[in-house]
Amino acid sequence: MRDDFWGRDVMKSSFLIKILIGLAIFLMVGTWQIKKAREYAPNLSDFSWTTDISGVSSYLPIGRIGLNRISGGGLYCGATYAGGGAPCAALAKLPEGSEITASIITLNTYRGTILYAMNIKFNSQEIYEISPREALRNWWTGSCIKIAIFSMLSIVAYSLILIVFT
Repeated sequence: MRDDFWGRDVMKSSFLIKILIGLAIFLMVGTWQIKKAREYAPNLSDFSWTTDISGVSSYLPIGRIGLNRISGGGLYCGATYAGGGAPCAALAKLPEGSEITASIITLNTYRGTILYAMNIKFNSQEIYEISPREALRNWWTGSCIKIAIFSMLSIVAYSLILIVFT
């Protein structure tokens, strides 16, 4: 082990500095994500004021998941501060070109506004419904998961940089 001028172990101190830098990155990314989540956080009344839209449904596959559409506009059944989330499984099962009616709200997200489905009817039968309280809880749960994922990805990226360049 090498000692510096003051007799400290250089290897231990550089390892400690790397750990502290990684922790600081983790905390900064997490803090920024929490700030964004609070900035775009809806409240319960936001999920209560719906607008009905009717149109032809379609399903656009995007990788492992897809985007449900109604008359060309994206329709989400899950959302976080970062944008749309999970697709509506009920819509994916409908025949292509089905006429549906959806009660939607417009949510502001970090990536723009999205149409969030609160209720979907096909042939006058309800095939999807979520309560405002449950939608808000899902929004916060999904947002918290995204915060944790983004923070962990920052640590993974930092670790890879240390491995490659050290």
